[in-house]
Amino acid sequence: MKRTSIFFLLISLLLSCNETKKDIIPSMEKVIFDTDMGPDFDDVGTITVLHSLADGGECEILATLSCNSYPSIAPTIEALNRFYGKENLPIGVPDKTGVNFTANNNWNDSLLSKFAPDLRFKTDYPIASEVYRKILSQQPDNSVTIV
Repeated sequence: MKRTSIFFLLISLLLSCNETKKDIIPSMEKVIFDTDMGPDFDDVGTITVLHSLADGGECEILATLSCNSYPSIAPTIEALNRFYGKENLPIGVPDKTGVNFTANNNWNDSLLSKFAPDLRFKTDYPIASEVYRKILSQQPDNSVTIV
């Protein structure tokens, strides 16, 4: 009698755990990526991880923004977004008072020259604060993570 009771208890616990898993659907994290993408390569790794997470359904990238006004930063972001098949992601740049620097080896310029020459001198990006305002106004409060 005791074995039967324990057996049914274990089965009901397993079934209830399984039902709980099915009923809980995690919400997809919404992300805005804000980067300087110039002085070193760490942001390339970050945007790669974000795109991989998005491809796996673990997050949704809402926008990719630059906090660096160096001319090749936004085109570099656009080239990386294109590489991951997300060419329609909004890209924003700081106003002209933003910082303006890149690595001494100008890797951004080299990347563009080799892989996206059509973006090399592109400058018609919206101001990042306007992109923030537009994207965030379309989302519920406290629902977006800025990376």
